[in-house]
Amino acid sequence: MNKKTVVLIMAAIMLLFGFGCKLRAKEIAYVPVKTEGYGYSDATEYPVVSIINSKEGLNVYLEAYDYIYPDDTIGFEALRTAAENYDEIYFEEHALISVLLERNSGSISFTINSITKEGSTVTIDITRNVPEMGTQEMALTQYLFEVSKDDISSDDKVEVVFSK
Repeated sequence: MNKKTVVLIMAAIMLLFGFGCKLRAKEIAYVPVKTEGYGYSDATEYPVVSIINSKEGLNVYLEAYDYIYPDDTIGFEALRTAAENYDEIYFEEHALISVLLERNSGSISFTINSITKEGSTVTIDITRNVPEMGTQEMALTQYLFEVSKDDISSDDKVEVVFSK
């Protein structure tokens, strides 16, 4: 093999495999549904993340939420009302990614930057917006991200990262 052929083969391999660079994560289309409530559980490690693939799974999630946060009537009522929009027909082609975030002040808000998938890892990029002064109650923010079942499976790992 001559030098020119070797160089062409190497160039083709580098183009094919991207010079060893990581492939870019796939953006996942989503619709966020947000509810807010008040409460906190010392036994809970936040954020709480779940993939919900069925109406039955959603009902189990609602029961667990009500059990862990029995005093959060505002948040639970809002979450239960939002859950009424999802039936078995919805779950034939869609899933929900549930993300429960705690806030040590009701004045803190969140901005969802993106949801991406690389391999079997789904990453939800969130910015936490903290004002200089805020209230002092423990608050919860619950997101239900509506996604296509083509983009996620129950075997996927979901990570939440907080951008600065």
